[in-house]
Amino acid sequence: MRRVLTVFILLLFISPLVSADRVSYYPDRQSFSLFLHSSATFHIVPGDEPWARGWAKYVDAKLSEVKSHGDDVLVLVGNVDNNPDMARVWNRTGLPPSLSFRPSVVVLNDTILITGSENNIYITWEAFSDIWRLSRASMIVFGAVIILIFTIFFLRLREPSSHAEWSFVASVSAIFVWLLLPSKVAPSDKFLRFFGSALAFSEGGNPNSPSAMVVGYIFRYLTPTDETIWLIHWVLIFLVTGLFFYIAPRRQRELGFISFGLVFATPLVRNAFGPMTLSTLGLTALVLVLAAIFNFTFLPESSGLLQTLALIGVTLLGIVFNPFVTLLPLVFVLTFPKRPLRNLSYLMISLAFVAYLYIRFPGWVPENVHVSLNCLTEILKESILPLVTVTYAVLHVGSGIRRRGPTAFLFAVTLTFVVLSLAGLSSPAYSILLLSLLVPRTLHSIIPQT
Repeated sequence: MRRVLTVFILLLFISPLVSADRVSYYPDRQSFSLFLHSSATFHIVPGDEPWARGWAKYVDAKLSEVKSHGDDVLVLVGNVDNNPDMARVWNRTGLPPSLSFRPSVVVLNDTILITGSENNIYITWEAFSDIWRLSRASMIVFGAVIILIFTIFFLRLREPSSHAEWSFVASVSAIFVWLLLPSKVAPSDKFLRFFGSALAFSEGGNPNSPSAMVVGYIFRYLTPTDETIWLIHWVLIFLVTGLFFYIAPRRQRELGFISFGLVFATPLVRNAFGPMTLSTLGLTALVLVLAAIFNFTFLPESSGLLQTLALIGVTLLGIVFNPFVTLLPLVFVLTFPKRPLRNLSYLMISLAFVAYLYIRFPGWVPENVHVSLNCLTEILKESILPLVTVTYAVLHVGSGIRRRGPTAFLFAVTLTFVVLSLAGLSSPAYSILLLSLLVPRTLHSIIPQT
C-alpha cells in the first residue's frame, strides 16, 4: 500500500511534465510568473548544442524585455546531456533526469531550467507568450522602413493620366486600420519548429530548409523575438500591397486596387497573410516574382542582361521561400518565347538551383503549404467574384485573348496553381490570390471592346 501511495504522489508531482503537447511547469506556472514580475536579474547559460544556444538566444531576448541582466537568477536552457550546469543542479528538482528532455519550465530558488530536446524545445514558447514589449528603437526602424516603402511606391506610381498613387494611398490606409486591430495569435507548431530551426542555424546548426537558413542569417543581426517577427510581417504586407499595382496593366496601375480589395477581403487569404504564419513568406515570394516578370522590359542592350540577371536572382530568392515558384520559369518560357537564349538560361539556372536545394536539404518540402481536402469548395466559396469576372472575360473576348505576354503568363500560372490545389498539392490561398491578381488584366482586355 505504501508503494502504491508513493508512486501516486510522485505522479502528482511529475504529471504536469509528461504532456507532449504543451509546456509543463514545476512546481507550477505561478512560480515562473512570480519570477517574471520580480526585480531579480538573470543570466542565461545555454547547452552546448546549436539548438540549445539558439533557443537560449530567444529566451534571453524575451526576458530582457522585462528584466535586467545580472547574477540573481541563473537560467539554464537545454537538458542534462548538453548542459553541464543543468546536470549539476538537477538533483535539486527531485525529478527523474529523463524529464529534462521534455518541454518544461522548472523553478528553483535561484535557478530556472528551460528544458527540452531539439524536437520539442520550441513548445516552451508558451512560457514567454505573455511578454510583449515593442521597444522605441524597433518602432523607429519600423516606421522608417514603412515610410520608405510608401514614398517609393507613391512616387513611382505618379503619372499624369493616372490616379494609381491615390489608389495606393487608399490601400495603405486600409492596411493601417488592419494593423491597429488586435492581431496577436498563437503560432502553429509548424511555425515554431521553423523558428527553432532558424535559431539553431544562427548559432551554427544545420537548418532543415533553405528558408530557415535565410531567416537564421537575419537572426544573426536582428533580435529574434515575437515582436520582431510581427514587425517584419507588417513590412511584408505593405510591400505586397505596393506590388499589387505593378502586377496590374502598365497603363492602368490603379486597377491594382481591385486586386488589393479582392485579396484582403477573402478570409482564407487574409488569414494566410496573418502574423506568425509561414504562408506569408510563400505568398510574398510569389507576388514579388510576378511583379519582377511583369516590369522588366528585357531590352537587347546591356540593361536587358542586367534585368535578366535580376529576374533570376529574384526568382531564386522566391524559390527559397516558396518551392512552387519553380513553376514560374517553366510557364515563362512558354508565354515569352521570343528570346530563347534568355529563356534557356533563366530556366536552367532556376532548375539547377532547385536541384541543389533538394540535395542540400534532403526531404525539403513546401513548409508554407496548408492543404485542405475540400480545396474545390474553398476556392469556389472564397473567390466567386474573381471567378465570375475571369470567366466573363474569357467568354466575352473569346479568341481575342492573347496567347503570349503578361496576361497569358498570369492566366497559365493561375490555372497551374488551381490544378495543384485541386490535386491537394498546394494551398487554395495561392489559387485565390492569383485569381484576384488576374482580374485587373482581364478587365483591361475587356474595356477597349465595350
